[in-house]
Amino acid sequence: MTFYRRWAEKGLSATKVKSFDLFPKAEHKIGFTDQKLQQEVSQLLQKWQDSGRVAQLQKQSRQFNPSLN
Repeated sequence: MTFYRRWAEKGLSATKVKSFDLFPKAEHKIGFTDQKLQQEVSQLLQKWQDSGRVAQLQKQSRQFNPSLN
């Protein structure tokens, strides 16, 4: 996503980008050993979800990378 966002910020067309899938698609995960930190992150993620920010980021990701649809 970052590449496509930066590309678009420069006013360049994503259709000029030829990309190749080198690795299978994977979900991004995060792990914790500290229970308090895990709870803090969970609360922040819930706030982002409730505010619609997660959905907005997902939409932006799909705009810049149609293969995520």
